[in-house]
Amino acid sequence: MCGALNGSAALIGLFAKTEDEIKQLVGELFLWYEQTELPAYAPKKPVLDIEMPKSVSNSVLCHVSATRWCKVSGYKTFSKPQKERCKRLSADTSQKTVEILNAHFAGEFSTAAELNEEVKKCKSCHTKGSEMSNSRGKTNCGSCHFSLAKDHP
Repeated sequence: MCGALNGSAALIGLFAKTEDEIKQLVGELFLWYEQTELPAYAPKKPVLDIEMPKSVSNSVLCHVSATRWCKVSGYKTFSKPQKERCKRLSADTSQKTVEILNAHFAGEFSTAAELNEEVKKCKSCHTKGSEMSNSRGKTNCGSCHFSLAKDHP
């Protein structure tokens, strides 16, 4: 998992009062991360002053997110630009976490991100209480299970 998400989820867990609140707030953060073109943050004095390419990760997993960015940007993993990307991505994730928590404690939180169509299709069968409740998840199934389309209706 992306370390920025892992740390932010832990922070949400420290402040939210119930398990349901934690699930809702963390779920919103994870869906935002999967679906948003990142990084958006541009520091005034960046360590590495380059035009920073953006990508949509379609995953909360570090290696998937980084690989998708590398394909879009043309930079290699472990390169200075890729490390700069992760720094900026961490700032974006921290900012979004604060926005979610502030909205929650102001009583103004509402879910903005939606499950994508692929996940909705998977969850139509694989959900709590169904005959096929053998899978659990809210994030993009296809980022890891790319063979699902061949094996499923």
